[in-house]
Amino acid sequence: MRWAHPEYFRYLILVLLPAALFLFYIIWRARGIKRLGDEALVSTLMPARPKGRPYVKFALLSLAFILIIFGLANLLLGTTPLKVKRRSMEIVIALDISRSMQAQDLKPSRLERTKQFISKFLETLGGDEVALTVFADHAYMQMPLTIDYPAAKLVLSSINTDMAPAQGTAIAEAISQAQSSFNPDSKSSKIIMLFSDGEDHEGDIDEQAESAEKDGIHIYTFGAGSETGSPIPLYDNGVMTGFQKDGSGQTVISKMDEQMLAKIADETHGKYYRLGQNNQQIDVLNKDLAKMTRTDEATELFDNPVNLFQWFLGGALLLIFLEFLLTDRKSRINFGTLFGSK
Repeated sequence: MRWAHPEYFRYLILVLLPAALFLFYIIWRARGIKRLGDEALVSTLMPARPKGRPYVKFALLSLAFILIIFGLANLLLGTTPLKVKRRSMEIVIALDISRSMQAQDLKPSRLERTKQFISKFLETLGGDEVALTVFADHAYMQMPLTIDYPAAKLVLSSINTDMAPAQGTAIAEAISQAQSSFNPDSKSSKIIMLFSDGEDHEGDIDEQAESAEKDGIHIYTFGAGSETGSPIPLYDNGVMTGFQKDGSGQTVISKMDEQMLAKIADETHGKYYRLGQNNQQIDVLNKDLAKMTRTDEATELFDNPVNLFQWFLGGALLLIFLEFLLTDRKSRINFGTLFGSK
């Protein structure tokens, strides 16, 4: 048992204002009657004056308001089995977090632009499993295969170049890490989406790409950066302090190795894409992925809680109707006649 929208309970405090006004009205009315004379005499002279009815009407409206708030909060009770089938393939996203990804030949930076692209791509998925790994000097798994795209976007948003304890661009190890993330029993297509500027310093890429190709894995590579290159900014507590320099004191210019990324894609029957400032490549990517094999996953059970908001709202409507039947003057309605009895 849980509430779907507990934030609505904050509005319960609003019932205090009409309660204070009603209390003020009761006190004011009582004082007014005392000024007219003896209360028993006033009651005799004013037989139609309501006594407990205002209290009942206020209680009904207040309780109706409370029930409406409970209805908006929506009590979820228990579960009902919901059987679903989905056609999916497996996608492992490998994201370069080496310091060169801070270069700004893509705005706001290579890494941030890449994260924006991946986030938009995740919004287009509808059942495919995704995993996320990052790499610099080594590859690090961040999230195993899942269809929880909001969780994947949350993990993605937290990624930065400071996560790597040492610098480097171990593309071969990234491919190996992604390769081990797939479900060996699945017959669906297996895709590695490799995002990098291509500046590799570790080697063994050809051998690892060949291993992936033998396992039937397609690598789609995405180039972040430009061939002309860009200096690598350095930051201290979020403030840029300058640019990275080499041993001779010259500013390092990071250039994207487009040929190497295209070669990886070609060797594994994938495709190379060059990232730009817009997301037009996502449409092209999804058209290419649509050609890949998706398999029907085994039927899964998802918990689908029963919504009980209608009971609270129904109770509120009933109380409002009862309040409507109570007039400010003593009722002349014969309820026996109203409900059909003699």
